Amino acid sequence: MKYKLFYILLIALAWVGCNDEDALTPTLESEPVIQFPQGDHDYDARIGDWYTRCGFYILYKYTPRELYFNMGQSWMEMTTDTLSRTEKYKIDEEAFVDGDNVFIYTETVSGNYLLGEHETDAGFRYMAKIEGDYVVIDEEYEENKGRESSFKMDMPDEAYVGKQVAWLEEMFLNLYQDSVLRANLPLKLMLGKNLYKYSRGASEKLSFYSVSNVFALSHGDPSIESMTMEEKRVGKEDLHKWFLIEKLYDKVVSVVKSSEFFHVTDYEEAVAWGASNKFYSLGVVGYDKYNIGWNFPVETAKNNDLKGYIAMVIDYSSDELNAVPNDGRYNRYDCTGVLDPLKDVNGLVKKKYEILLKELKKMGIDLQKIGNFYH
Repeated sequence: MKYKLFYILLIALAWVGCNDEDALTPTLESEPVIQFPQGDHDYDARIGDWYTRCGFYILYKYTPRELYFNMGQSWMEMTTDTLSRTEKYKIDEEAFVDGDNVFIYTETVSGNYLLGEHETDAGFRYMAKIEGDYVVIDEEYEENKGRESSFKMDMPDEAYVGKQVAWLEEMFLNLYQDSVLRANLPLKLMLGKNLYKYSRGASEKLSFYSVSNVFALSHGDPSIESMTMEEKRVGKEDLHKWFLIEKLYDKVVSVVKSSEFFHVTDYEEAVAWGASNKFYSLGVVGYDKYNIGWNFPVETAKNNDLKGYIAMVIDYSSDELNAVPNDGRYNRYDCTGVLDPLKDVNGLVKKKYEILLKELKKMGIDLQKIGNFYH
């Protein structure tokens, strides 16, 4: 009897386990449908034209998932906490009081406060008071958190999106052929404001940022009207370096490899000890972070060399590259006059520069036109 009961229970459990209603199936979550156009402003027609011509969306309305979720990666949102702290500073040593004004100066902290309870321009409250020989400050502060390279961006003010789109067109989109943009840009270009990147425990304010499939452009607020030429230039440089040195690099290097570019320089000599003193004579610029160091693998040296040339042309106008330099010494942070014979003693830098421009034009890219912009 016990065995019969056991088998009845076993059959019942097996039937429940095989019930179609309980079958396990994978969850297939599709991408949210993009509502397009997103409005009826004048600039929506221009945004629609870019989609028709090049197949990408310029979005100023989006969900956090669309902005921060990377395919195959973690959620990329930088988060912040508002915390509070109390600090004491010795008067006439660390704190200097003049009426209601307090100036704090130590090896690690400096700032101005007013006695009493106040709020900073960023919206953080503080209380400054005198207790005996000390100034005591109770204040709120912001702590950024997130995985390395996470970021934060607010939605733009729609009243400024038109000027933001115009800036994007002026310094980036209009400098490439439609075919290049269609084949290489992400599907969605996100417009916003207050863009910050989180790295090494600190946040950095940016005009442009991209990670994986995300493209984020800031200044969708009154700041678009007050940007200096230097700020515009830096935004342009960051955006084109991302596009040419990261996004398109495999295509760029495959085109350049078919030319004489990598045959001009003796890379074995370039990675030898002390070679930086004769980089220009070898046809190496080693610009900025794309330096070539002692004992580098030759392939690494070649890639850094090419990336250094691309970054150099993006950052410098033709006039700057051809200017007469103060001297012929190598400077990885300043390429002014690098095409002048005083620096380019063997003419190899100019030879590689001309090869690079010629090869990129085959891809429909006028690199020096990009470099000349905002100069």
